[in-house]
Amino acid sequence: MTTKATLYVCTTCRAGQEALEDEKRPGEILYERLTAAEVPEGVEIKGVKCLSACSSGSAVALAQPGKWTYVYGRLNADEHAADILEGAAAYAVTEDGIIPWRERSTTFKKHTLSRIPAFGADDE
Repeated sequence: MTTKATLYVCTTCRAGQEALEDEKRPGEILYERLTAAEVPEGVEIKGVKCLSACSSGSAVALAQPGKWTYVYGRLNADEHAADILEGAAAYAVTEDGIIPWRERSTTFKKHTLSRIPAFGADDE
């Protein structure tokens, strides 16, 4: 059984905005935009309450067992949703989670906040 890559989307991100109680937050809007689109094969999307990237929201994380995990921030639903899905598709087919630089979506090149090694990895 092959596990899918998981795209975690912070649904509580305010992206530096003061949202009113009855307004949708930018993170929730990004989540809705991503889940309304055609999700790439090998990718699942999950909303999460917080990725602790508040000063760099809206934020997403991309993870899969045995692969590097990435956190991306400063995202906007209108500008970045399609690029995020393109990048998630490229990540899903990698062996280790590292997408060659030339093959990375523009968003993944410019909005990386963090890269975390696979659990138990001996990579230096």
